[in-house]
Amino acid sequence: MNAQVIGVSVDDPASHAQFASKHQLPFLLLSDVTAAVVEQYGAVIDLWFTKLAKRHTYVIAPDGKIAKAYLDVEPGGHAREIIEFLKLRQ
Repeated sequence: MNAQVIGVSVDDPASHAQFASKHQLPFLLLSDVTAAVVEQYGAVIDLWFTKLAKRHTYVIAPDGKIAKAYLDVEPGGHAREIIEFLKLRQ
C-alpha cells in the first residue's frame, strides 16, 4: 500500500508531541493553531472562544483531489476501514 498518514488538528505543537508520544503514533501530526486548514476542509467547530477540529478523515488521491471523505469518525476500528478502502484502490 502506497499511502501516507498525516493528522491535523488545532492543538499546539507541544500538545501534539505529548499526544503522539503517549499513544506511540507512527505518523506525523500537524498543528493548525489558526484553524486555516480545518476550515478549508469544513472540519472546524467554532465555539466562539475556541476552535476544535472535527474527527474527519480525507483520503487524498495522487492528483490532489479528495478520493473519499469519512465524516465524524469513531477512532476505534477506523484505521481498518481506511486500509480496506486503500486496498480496493490498488
